[in-house]
Amino acid sequence: MKIEVGKFPQATALERVTVLSKYEKLYDNEQFAVLGVHKIIKEQYNDPLDLVYLAHAIPSRVSEFYGDFVQGDGEKMIIEVKDDDNENDIVKEIVETNKIKAKIYDRATDQSEFGFFVWLVRTEGKKAIIEHIPQDQYFPQKDGSVIFATLIKDPNAQGAVDYLLCLTQNYEIINGKVHILREAWKTDKQGVVQSPFDFQTIIQYTGQPELLQEETIAELDELPIIKVTNGREGKEGFGKSDYADIMPQLSELNEKATHVSTVILKNLNAKMALNPSSIEAETGKQKSEEAFIVEEGEITPKYIVNENPLLDATENHIMRTLKTISWVTAVPMDVILKGNMPEKVEAMKMNLYNAERRTNTKRGKITEGIKDALKIACKMLGTPLKGEIKVKYGDVLPTSQIEIVQAESEKVTAGLSSKRSAIKRMEGYSEAEVEAELAMIEEENKVAGVGDSDIKL
Repeated sequence: MKIEVGKFPQATALERVTVLSKYEKLYDNEQFAVLGVHKIIKEQYNDPLDLVYLAHAIPSRVSEFYGDFVQGDGEKMIIEVKDDDNENDIVKEIVETNKIKAKIYDRATDQSEFGFFVWLVRTEGKKAIIEHIPQDQYFPQKDGSVIFATLIKDPNAQGAVDYLLCLTQNYEIINGKVHILREAWKTDKQGVVQSPFDFQTIIQYTGQPELLQEETIAELDELPIIKVTNGREGKEGFGKSDYADIMPQLSELNEKATHVSTVILKNLNAKMALNPSSIEAETGKQKSEEAFIVEEGEITPKYIVNENPLLDATENHIMRTLKTISWVTAVPMDVILKGNMPEKVEAMKMNLYNAERRTNTKRGKITEGIKDALKIACKMLGTPLKGEIKVKYGDVLPTSQIEIVQAESEKVTAGLSSKRSAIKRMEGYSEAEVEAELAMIEEENKVAGVGDSDIKL
C-alpha cells in the first residue's frame, strides 16, 4: 500500500491507538485519566487538586496473573524440533539468542493488557532476531501489507511545535518476495502524515542508521510478522483486552471507594454541636473547658458525623463489583484481594479451573506464534525447517506427588505402561538414569526376597 498524505493512519486506526493508550494507563494505575469520577464527588472539594481518588491496581493484577500462569514453570518449558538433531540445534540457538522462554511472561502480560502482541522476525548477520513491536506502531492494511509507524519529537525543534516526525516501514509481498519500503514524514499532533521528511535524518534520530530505504527479502514469500491475539480475533483482526469487559466495574469500584473515602475524610474533621453557654460571646469559639454542665433543656455536646446507613450498603456493593470482575476475568477473588489460596492442591485446582482453561487458550495462541516465528527465522537463515516444532509449558499449578504415584502405579498394574516409562515420566530421567534406577530396584527386591534369587529350593 502506498502511503498518502493526510490519509495515514486512518481514523479507525487512530481510535484503536487511543484505546491502546487507555489500556496502558489502566495497567500503570493511572486510572483517573481514563475513568474519571462523578461530578458529585468533585463538588465535595473546593480545590480539584485536593481530590482523593482511590485507584485499585486490578488491571495490572489481572495481566500479571495471566503472565505468570501462561509462563508456568519457565525452567520446565520445552521448545524443540522432534527427530532432527541438526534442526533442533538451530531452533535452540534462536530460542536462546532471543530469550524466548524468559520473555513469555512479558508477552503474555501484553496479550492480556492490549489483546494482542506483534513479533517481527529479522536477521543481523547470521543471527535471527525475533523483535517485539509496540502495539501502537502496528498498522495492518486491507491489501495484506503491514506498516510500522514510529513517531518521535523533532530533537532540533525550538519551543512548542505542532508537528511530529514519523518513520514508516511498509512490508508487502511483491512478485512472491517480501519488499520493505521505509519513508520519513512530518505529521500533525495526531500522527497523521502531512509531508515528506529527510530519510537519512530521521533514521539518525531513531538510532537506526543501518536501515535501508528499500529492501527485499528473497528467501521469504510471507511477511515476517506474527500477530498473537488474546483468544478469538474480532472483526478487525485484533484480540480483546482482558480489561475491555470490566471497564464499567473498574469505574464503579474506584468511584464508590473514592466516595466512601471522601465521607470518612470529612468526618475525621467533624464539628461539635454545642449549647450557647459553651461558646465565648466575644470570639464565637468554643470555651476551653475540661467538662460542660448540661442544663435542663440543653443538648449533650457531641460531634456531628454522617450516620448515612448507605455506607454499609456501599461496602457490600463494592464487594459485589469485585466478584463481578473476578467472574468476568476468571481471576479468583482470592488473587484479586491477595488473600490466602486453598492449601490443598485439589482445592486449589478447583478454585482455578476457569483461570486454567483461559490460560490454555492464551497458551495455544502463543504456541502458534512461536512456531510461526521460528519457521520464518529458519527460512531467513537459509535453513527451512522440515521437522515438527514441539512447545511444552511447565505446570501452572503444583502437582500432588501422591496422585502422580497412584496414577502411574495403576497404569503399570493394569498393563498400560511399563515401569521404565513410569519412572521416566515421574522423575524426568534420561535413559541411563532409568537403567540405573531399575537395576537398583531389582537389587533391592532380591535382598528383600522378591524376584530372582540365587537360593534354590
